[in-house]
Amino acid sequence: MSYCQNCGKQSKYGYYCMECGAKLALPGSVSSSEVPSDGKGKKKTKVIVGSVISGIAALILLIVLIAIPREVDEACDWCGRRPSYAYHSSLGEVVYVCADCKSKCMVCGETPETYYENMLGMPVYVCHKCYQRVLKESGY
Repeated sequence: MSYCQNCGKQSKYGYYCMECGAKLALPGSVSSSEVPSDGKGKKKTKVIVGSVISGIAALILLIVLIAIPREVDEACDWCGRRPSYAYHSSLGEVVYVCADCKSKCMVCGETPETYYENMLGMPVYVCHKCYQRVLKESGY
């Protein structure tokens, strides 16, 4: 039987501690029966894990706040209606599109399945059939 030098948990068998995952000293060695006197290893592990989880949560929140379009009181760049949604174009500019312009194909009026950016960086919502036509006519 040995004790983990990292967290102080007693281990009957194995090479790694079942509590914290630290490598255990080999049975029969001088340090295998020693119990850590302060038990701070477990606390350090919890602090590190907590910090990592907090960092990941903050990163996810930041991505959500940046990536999800937000409804704003700006005129739609296509039709002028309000409210609209703010998008960041590939040119780095903010463009505004209302829910109506986003909900129908801008070529034939059907339900859009995708969008592409035109040369001005404006999102153009189109159905699959019209998108294939655009690709064909533009040489893709």
